[in-house]
Amino acid sequence: MLSGLRKYASLVTVEPSLFLYMFGTFMFYPLLQNMVYSHYSNGAHSDNASNASNASTCGLVSSVSAHTSHFIFYLTLSSILPGALSTLLLGRWSDSSGRKLLMALPAAGAAFNAIVSLLVYKLTWNINILLLGGLGAGLLGSYAMFNQASFAYVADISSAQHRTRRLGILEAMIYLGMTTGSEVGGVWTEQHGYGPPFWGVIVTLILVLAYVVFVVREAPLPQSPSHKVSTRMYMVSILHGFRLFTKPSPQRKSRLVILLAFVFATINFNALIDVTIPYLRDDPFHWQFDVIGHYLALGNFMHGISALAILPGLLHLGLSDITCIQVGIISSMLSLILLGLAQRTWLVFLVPIVGTLRGMVVPCVRANLSKFVKADEHGALFSSIAIVEICCTAIASLIYNNAYPATCSILPSSHGFVFILMSVCLLPPLCMFWWVGRQTPANDAVSVPVDVQDDGLSETDKLLQDSSDDP
Repeated sequence: MLSGLRKYASLVTVEPSLFLYMFGTFMFYPLLQNMVYSHYSNGAHSDNASNASNASTCGLVSSVSAHTSHFIFYLTLSSILPGALSTLLLGRWSDSSGRKLLMALPAAGAAFNAIVSLLVYKLTWNINILLLGGLGAGLLGSYAMFNQASFAYVADISSAQHRTRRLGILEAMIYLGMTTGSEVGGVWTEQHGYGPPFWGVIVTLILVLAYVVFVVREAPLPQSPSHKVSTRMYMVSILHGFRLFTKPSPQRKSRLVILLAFVFATINFNALIDVTIPYLRDDPFHWQFDVIGHYLALGNFMHGISALAILPGLLHLGLSDITCIQVGIISSMLSLILLGLAQRTWLVFLVPIVGTLRGMVVPCVRANLSKFVKADEHGALFSSIAIVEICCTAIASLIYNNAYPATCSILPSSHGFVFILMSVCLLPPLCMFWWVGRQTPANDAVSVPVDVQDDGLSETDKLLQDSSDDP
């Protein structure tokens, strides 16, 4: 019993830090968005968060939601644009200098952002000061850098054979952290106002910083001479991750199509959080913060179950990464249509269940692309993926925060046409992934170049293989 526990414990690396980071982040962002909603609905901060729900108007979409949606867009830009720059500059650097710093900096930046938000609330400062908190978090890397470093770390210590499974577990930590964070944040805010949850976020992010600094061991770095990047050539080499998609190889076209399809899919996935909260606060739902927290928690929990349990099962049955991606996109399309047409609370709570398999999409894309590159290029690859996700978040926020108020009158019984639009926009990436699957029916077997394949398994992968063989 104890030996079994020690064996599984030895597999744990950055998973707890990623879980806690996402827990704090997704307790913070809904809290911040609801505070902005309260500001525009009441004209001042109210310690009783439920007061904000009484301010919703009876129109298809209130001016409060429109103002909230637009401010959230600027708030998103204040963090993701500098975050993109920081990730681009430091992602390639981490291939030669290690991943820990790139996990520590975003944790410190997120804690700074939470402190600024707490001060804005407690001291009733101008709400625009929140943009400074987002800017500070972005300059230190934001969530994109933390995720990039975590995924690169796990890719460093895992073989191509087990990488999809390992990255799936890591992706599950994101979703489970989001689940508990949004659930705890919603209930805590409803019962105690904004102050205590802000303190909870700050403490959580400080714990993340301590875990990264004192517990996580630096991953072994490749020793090849070509791995070192000179200072003179550094500004050129930061774009190396994007060149990985265009370097000559038999799979170059597939890589580019996967990247383009990932862009389309991510834009629609990342738009949900910005639009869903104002949507559920208005007609016909008028949900309060605790109900929204339950809904977000259920969605993230189902995505986590998909990445942690369903994905390994499908891979064990012989399905390829590309096939799992297609199944996940179809699941997401159906859930978006249901959300756009739903008029009752119980129907809305069916949406995360229908969209469960969406949780397989991102880990499969990451794992598939990582098999195209060498071990000393993981940082550059995941950095470029993080940049793509950041840009997609900005594009999604720009498009859908404006599309939501503009399309609210199209459906007479609700204002959820924007979700049906998202579902339709997922058709192009679905077709692109289908094309990739047709080009490489045995995609997982041929996507790893000879010079990229591992000669053997890492220590953690041997333990992982042993654990999967246990009765």
